[in-house]
Amino acid sequence: MCDYSLYAIPNRLAEDGERVALYRFGTGTIGFASCGDVQSNQTRQRGWKKFCSEMKALLLPRRCPGVPAVCMPPGTRLLMSNIPVEIQRVHGMHSGDAVVATEISSRSYSYRDALILPNGKCVLLQELPEGLEALVLSTALEVVENAEPVEVFVR
Repeated sequence: MCDYSLYAIPNRLAEDGERVALYRFGTGTIGFASCGDVQSNQTRQRGWKKFCSEMKALLLPRRCPGVPAVCMPPGTRLLMSNIPVEIQRVHGMHSGDAVVATEISSRSYSYRDALILPNGKCVLLQELPEGLEALVLSTALEVVENAEPVEVFVR
């Protein structure tokens, strides 16, 4: 599960037990990145150097960032943490909730990466804030018998 606009960015598959966070890539798309990669990228860019890098990114948005995208196969289970109160209220999700990664469409040039919440709601990654963290519980697809249809939430 890597949105169409993340294919221009170095990417890799998620690993079980890995800590990931939602990250806004140079393409403007929000996707998952390894917490370690994000932290080391922020540590490298301090002060004037960070300012110059950010200005360069604004002027040259197609340039690949130093943080690779972490792609989730559909069905990947994630344990969410650090969920802001407003997001908890709007979407009915809580820290400690296990969610399932999915793709809501196969259409080209549209955002399709989403999370299925325990309450059955399906939320696009683009609707969630940057910095939201998760632990990859399992990348193996689990078949759910008698599953209820999910509601897709798009603003």
